[in-house]
Amino acid sequence: MRNKTIAQRLHVSEGTVKMHLHHVYEKLHLGSRAELAWAAHGEGADHRGTGNKGLL
Repeated sequence: MRNKTIAQRLHVSEGTVKMHLHHVYEKLHLGSRAELAWAAHGEGADHRGTGNKGLL
């Protein structure tokens, strides 16, 4: 989802979403949303798409 959509659904500002994503990237040593998606659902994910949920 786009930051704006996430912010609207959570009733927070877009800046708040950006800040939280930045902190997640830092903690997990990731550089982008694509890397975050891969870490959460990429390698090792099962066929139902539920693998590695503990990362987030």
